[in-house]
This record gives sequence, structure tokens and C-alpha cells, in this order.
Amino acid sequence: MTATLQELSTKVERIEKFLQALIDVNLDLIEEVEPEDWEIQTVKERKDNEFLDWKSVENEL
Repeated sequence: MTATLQELSTKVERIEKFLQALIDVNLDLIEEVEPEDWEIQTVKERKDNEFLDWKSVENEL
């Protein structure tokens, strides 16, 4: 089962287009939104928890 260079090139181009389409769809699905009220409240509650390393989650929101 030998493939010519042209066939391989065509397959690589199809794969590249497919992967680019997947990337585009994923980027469209990612929304940049402000945190919801319950998320802010939960972070505040956890901030008071002496067993939680606050520095590890400080920049999550």
C-alpha cells in the first residue's frame, strides 16, 4: 500500500483543515464572562478557610 507524495500531501492538507476547524469551534465555545455572584461568594468563603492555600487560587477569577 504505497502512497504517492501528492496523495500524502492532500491527506495532510485535509487533516490540517480539520484540526483548524476544531480549534476555531473550541475558541468560539470559550466565553470570557465575569464571574457569577455565587462564584465570588464561594471564593470569599474559601479565603477565610485556614486550610486553603489562597495564593494557589488567588488569580482564578
